[in-house]
Amino acid sequence: MNLNVCYASDNNYSKYLGISVISLLENNKLFKNITVYIIDLDISFENKIKIESITNNYNRQVVFIKFPNEISEIDELASKYIVYPKATYARLILLRLLPNNLDKILYLDCDTIVADGLTDLWETEIDKFGVGGVFDIMPIWKKKRNNLSENYYVNAGILLINLKYWRESNAEQKFFEIIKDKSYYFQNCDQDIINIAFKKSIKIIDLKYNLTTHYLDFKNYCQYYKICKKINSNYYSAEQFNTALAIPSIIHYAGRRPWFSNYYCPRKNDYIKYLKLSPWHNEALEKYDYRKNLLNYFIINIPKFLYYRMQLIINFFSKNFSFDAFINKK
Repeated sequence: MNLNVCYASDNNYSKYLGISVISLLENNKLFKNITVYIIDLDISFENKIKIESITNNYNRQVVFIKFPNEISEIDELASKYIVYPKATYARLILLRLLPNNLDKILYLDCDTIVADGLTDLWETEIDKFGVGGVFDIMPIWKKKRNNLSENYYVNAGILLINLKYWRESNAEQKFFEIIKDKSYYFQNCDQDIINIAFKKSIKIIDLKYNLTTHYLDFKNYCQYYKICKKINSNYYSAEQFNTALAIPSIIHYAGRRPWFSNYYCPRKNDYIKYLKLSPWHNEALEKYDYRKNLLNYFIINIPKFLYYRMQLIINFFSKNFSFDAFINKK
């Protein structure tokens, strides 16, 4: 069986990409072949050599694909949503970047650690779906604004992508039409665009394949159930949540970064485990500069239960009142 995986990165994230690749290859030795496609946004020659040394050690293949210099729709998004690195928009143009003979690809963000085998995920049936992904929490008012189903919105950090479906449905053109449509409101940008484009063809996959670190802020399932389940009635069950928490297949460090020594991050040891196997093993963990990121300091220290209770209040008003008068629909 052959596994095809895609990342996108600039040089700043190339080390984290390399560590994620090690975790991927270390835990998936049963695949006959694994090809790692990397959408390259000026990764340095030195870091490319290091990444190639990783795949060579596991007798796997890596292919670097240059990100195009000028795509007006992508440039527009990147200039408007400067908080996101340009690499995040690579998902929207995968059809023009990846080989035409690929019908399926597993897309992984660089801030991930693969902690278990991915055979079951790769064999997931998605012939009738554009993407497979894990539920993400989204405010109801934003779902209404973007005409999305309340129960089908996925995190784009880990996506099982049906490239054949994308070609047949002309996905890239859909993405660009959505970008130009000023009636939509993008908070998570490319993630929102993908969910809008495939709102009727999303396959929900097991939570263990994208355990984002914010889940680990819940001290017990009761908190999770009362809050997340109210936001999305189709959300994961207690059994699914507890299984993912105990034995995650992919850990996604979204919002909380394990590469800072002075920064709280759940399951940091999983990252350090593979860091020690990497060409960067002699490098010390970085220091998070709270002075330059004062707002982030307060955000990460606000108890998560307060944040999600605020979401419940917002969702209550969204269900019972119209927000159209308060939202600029230019």
